[in-house]
Amino acid sequence: MQKHTFSDKEIQVLNDYFVHGVDKYSRMLTQVCTDIKSFKKGVLTIELSSSKENFQADLTLALKRVRKVLEFNPTFNLNIKSCQVHFLKSTWLSGDGITTPLEFEYTLISTVTINL
Repeated sequence: MQKHTFSDKEIQVLNDYFVHGVDKYSRMLTQVCTDIKSFKKGVLTIELSSSKENFQADLTLALKRVRKVLEFNPTFNLNIKSCQVHFLKSTWLSGDGITTPLEFEYTLISTVTINL
């Protein structure tokens, strides 16, 4: 049976594996973070965020990151109809990541829908 929707808990677990096992080098080298947010009724939603000053919506980047997410979890491939990619600009507010948690503010730049 094909799965067209994942629960929030399942997405959280998948995103944790993706961030620590697949996306960590992209985060370090390109300063762009990819997070899997949901997969409901065949629609995959991911967020691309960065604190880079010149960060903007880029269809090529979106397609690369969507491809990477689909390679990571082939189950998405079987059931996907489209993908929403949200581009966010992150701003550091407080925290040092060691003694206090990092806190960021996110501003939506753009949303791109990719029909597959």
